[in-house]
Amino acid sequence: MSATPSTSATSNSGNQKPAKPTIVAVSVPLPGQILPVVVTFLTTDVGVTFSCRVDGKPWAACTSPLSLSGLSSGKHRIEVRTVNGFGKTSDVAGKDFKV
Repeated sequence: MSATPSTSATSNSGNQKPAKPTIVAVSVPLPGQILPVVVTFLTTDVGVTFSCRVDGKPWAACTSPLSLSGLSSGKHRIEVRTVNGFGKTSDVAGKDFKV
C-alpha cells in the first residue's frame, strides 16, 4: 500500500503534526457478494503519506481508495493516519464496519 494526498491540501512543515485524515466512506458488499470492502479517505495536508491498519494489526502504507478483501464475517475496524516526511504522525481516524 502507498499514499496519495488530497488535491485540495495545505502545506505541512516538519515541525507540525500532520492533519488528521477523514474517512469519507466504507463501502461493504451485500451479503453473498464476493467483493472487497472499499475505504475512501483524504487529508488537507500535502507532502504526507497515509498509513492504515485493520483490526489493530500493524500499520502499513496505503492509498485511497483502499480495497480490503478476505475479511471474515463480523465486525471490523479500519484506522487511518497521515505521516509527514519527518516521521510525525497525525491523530488516528477510525471507523467500525460489519461484513
